[in-house]
Amino acid sequence: MSQLFPGKEVRIDARCVASGDPIRIVMRDSEVVEVSPEATVVHANVPLESWGQPNWAFT
Repeated sequence: MSQLFPGKEVRIDARCVASGDPIRIVMRDSEVVEVSPEATVVHANVPLESWGQPNWAFT
């Protein structure tokens, strides 16, 4: 999130694709501020070598 929204707190509210339960992730820069529920697992469909590259979020 640091490259897209530097210094800003970003909240992501979503639903689990398997159960439909609500998920909340709050981040500021590279810090995870809040994850609910605690057992949440996140998948980023971006190759690791693309992380940190300009426009990596839009590939």
